[in-house]
Amino acid sequence: MILAIETSCRGGGAALADQGEIVGEITLAVQRTYSKQLLPSIHWLLEHAGVKLNEIEAVAVGLGPGSFTGLRIGVSTAKGLAFATGAELVGISSLDALAAALLPSPSPITAFPLVDARKGQVYTAQYFLEGNELERISPYLSLSPSELPSSLDTTASGAVLMGDGLDKYGAEITALFAPGHSVAPRHTWFPKPALVALLAEGLLSSGVRHDIASLSPIYVRPSDAETGGKVRRFQEAGAERLRLRLP
Repeated sequence: MILAIETSCRGGGAALADQGEIVGEITLAVQRTYSKQLLPSIHWLLEHAGVKLNEIEAVAVGLGPGSFTGLRIGVSTAKGLAFATGAELVGISSLDALAAALLPSPSPITAFPLVDARKGQVYTAQYFLEGNELERISPYLSLSPSELPSSLDTTASGAVLMGDGLDKYGAEITALFAPGHSVAPRHTWFPKPALVALLAEGLLSSGVRHDIASLSPIYVRPSDAETGGKVRRFQEAGAERLRLRLP
């Protein structure tokens, strides 16, 4: 049994998965801090699914990028639960989970999650999807919409755009992509805890585990305290291609 936590942005929460099946999920797209709602949500989910905490074999957590505060709460909660129960720990990029909402894909598509990073930027990466697999083919980035063509293949045919960055910069972003692109349905615009759980199950089955002490969020860009408030293009370590598969 896997317990997954996703707190990178609105619409997060917790989910339970077992052998490729979603046992339960709770999400709340409201403007409340996860410090108040996350643990009660996990408690409610476990209680109503009839699952005891000691039955959790692995804890999965969305690593971002996204809200700095939300990520710190989610990762610290996941670490605490894994330490207390002895469960395995697995981190999943929230952008990976966001792109996975388009799986399974009966034909090849190129997906571009675009998450509002504030300060005139979006968090993004480029993905190739086919069947039950997704492959990230770019680093995780934080950049302005105008910088998208110099960093990603905005000429890709059949591109699919998704994410709440479209709420803020939709007209500017869509004008940068080749004709024939599409925008995913709005219900796919936020990373789901259930997809964090399923992607983590795939990693666990391939032998991937993460260390409680060293696992950290994917912030992509430094905090204002580190940059003096200056905004520029940032790239997180992660230029290597990454392939993930839903069970």
